[in-house]
Amino acid sequence: MCIRDREYTAKIMKSELVPNSKNTGKIFKFEFEIIGGPYMGHRLPYNVNWENPNATAVSIGKAAMTSIIKACGKVKCGDSNELHGIPLTIDVTLEDNEFIGREGNTIKSKRNEIRGFSKLKAQTPVTETDDAPW
Repeated sequence: MCIRDREYTAKIMKSELVPNSKNTGKIFKFEFEIIGGPYMGHRLPYNVNWENPNATAVSIGKAAMTSIIKACGKVKCGDSNELHGIPLTIDVTLEDNEFIGREGNTIKSKRNEIRGFSKLKAQTPVTETDDAPW
């Protein structure tokens, strides 16, 4: 299920450091859960490059991790588990997703993506009558 573009109050439910898909580095895999409104309970994944042969990927990943840590109200973090359960604001967007399937057919869909993090702030409530995101 996709949700509409906006900011949501969420918390980190899971995080783990795992090998990347090419086994050339490591990524933090986060799972955020929305904790209010009609989308309460909806979970969104977010990956952060942590170790990678590409220095730019590592720089972007470290900036994202710093943003998450600050949004959780911390200055530093020794273990990603320290960030679990702390309410923060996530900025969610709805992206078009298109890829070529195994049979060569083009598959089009929509998916949500987290594009930013900030400290918890007041929000305009989401109501059940808000338009669907598509």
